[in-house]
Amino acid sequence: MQRHDELTLIFNEGKVYINSEANVLSIGCLDLPLEAEKFKDDVAWKVRVLDYNEATGVLMTEIMSYNADTTTTAGAQTSLQFMEIEIIRFRTIDTTQLLKVIEIKKQTFQTTDESIFTYTQPKNVISEAPPKLINVIPPAPVEHVLVKMMKVPFANLHFVNAGVSFSIFIEELHSEIKFTIANPDIRAEFEAIKEYFIKVLKKKLIVTDIEIRYTEKELLSVKATSEDIDKINQSIIDNVRFEFVKREIFTSRGKNENSPVVNTIDTLINNRELTEKLYQSDQQLIDDLLAIKNSKHYHHLQFLSSKHLSSVLKVRFVLEPFSFLFLLAGDNKYHIVWETLNSEEATYLWHFEKSIEALRTGLKEIEVILQDIKATSKQDYLKKEQSNFSRIIHDYSDNNKGFIQWKDALEGRLL
Repeated sequence: MQRHDELTLIFNEGKVYINSEANVLSIGCLDLPLEAEKFKDDVAWKVRVLDYNEATGVLMTEIMSYNADTTTTAGAQTSLQFMEIEIIRFRTIDTTQLLKVIEIKKQTFQTTDESIFTYTQPKNVISEAPPKLINVIPPAPVEHVLVKMMKVPFANLHFVNAGVSFSIFIEELHSEIKFTIANPDIRAEFEAIKEYFIKVLKKKLIVTDIEIRYTEKELLSVKATSEDIDKINQSIIDNVRFEFVKREIFTSRGKNENSPVVNTIDTLINNRELTEKLYQSDQQLIDDLLAIKNSKHYHHLQFLSSKHLSSVLKVRFVLEPFSFLFLLAGDNKYHIVWETLNSEEATYLWHFEKSIEALRTGLKEIEVILQDIKATSKQDYLKKEQSNFSRIIHDYSDNNKGFIQWKDALEGRLL
């Protein structure tokens, strides 16, 4: 049920139906200025929904017509089936119209025995006419509007799907009010990386404009907007994700000496559960890593990533120097390519038979080789004869020319 939805209340003696016969309540749930015994036949009101409080079951409405269509339907209205309505209130009600359609509940009084007490009206007293009933329409509740600008600590925000929420004490109302600011780019998962939004946006406080509509007895509506929250778009979210990746991965360089040389995303990221919430796949995370466009091998890594056989092997990572192991396929062989992110190193290639068993064995060999290189140096490894190894030297004198030469050399090795 949404604000401004229109409903038909159809009365039948002591019952009230909402739109159809499936949604029936006792007239005792109606907040009326007069206590009704029952309603007369063929009475229906058209009302507009102003608010529905799910916690208290109070439905606040405004009467649009006292002469609505009384036809009911047998079908159930799904939006009302599961709603627990305890009280139906009306913003205003015309007492004259109300008296036309109800029978007022009779009041019970204790009477004395007429045989004991009698009363004779003096003849010279002129009896007064009974007082006329006056139809009194109670005044409508006065609606107040509070508009103000407030600053909210970013740490007090809670990320929800399609927005942020926060609670703040409003002095004018002497109570704490909860607000939600809509933003379709925001997801609930961002709650865990809120600190990164503070860093990227460079804001510890957000400015928000709030609007509260209320009467002396109840809160009618609340609204909040913020230009600071509106700034959180996909570009900002990408920056936040990248800040997260940089901290999670590049701080891993401080791991102890017993840490593996070759890592997957699973072993590299400290908070895997959070990473899965931020990235739909490993490839998205790798794309963020490759987004360091001032790295020396940016174009090379982009090319290798596009050729990597992710369905066969997850990308491997080496922390020192920070680098990647990609799997490429030729017509007859598998090729493991080792490329660094930002250090001036040659591209290393190992070539294996095109089978899963040979690939498993080859990965184990490469891990031992990289462990030895870490303990000694690349020069010691290069001095040894390697039948299944080759390398490509980078030309850094001209980036575009150097990349084209490197690409041609690589494709010539992918047999």
